[in-house]
Amino acid sequence: MAALPVWDRESLLSRLGSDESLLEVLLVTFIQQWQVLFSELHQYLQAGDAQRLSRVAHTMKGAAANLEAARIRELCLIMEKLASAGRLEEAGRLIPQLEEQYRDFLGACGKK
Repeated sequence: MAALPVWDRESLLSRLGSDESLLEVLLVTFIQQWQVLFSELHQYLQAGDAQRLSRVAHTMKGAAANLEAARIRELCLIMEKLASAGRLEEAGRLIPQLEEQYRDFLGACGKK
């Protein structure tokens, strides 16, 4: 995982046509959305709802991919696969890593 970038700002900015204001809007939206999704992740994990947990992890994976947050994307992919396989305990063990990578992402994009 360490080989993956926390955030590839240059790739994202290139995809956005160097539009810094759009970048800022996307970051703010991601941060707001992430809080809701993270809450749902905890909720479905505690409820033992593997299908919904997998769906939330999938949504989080897509949001991270859109922002070039590779480490978060990779963790969400693993969590999605584990939840789809009904391996909720293992999926839950990824939460601390996901929280850490999210904090690293916030630091990398100057949103701490």
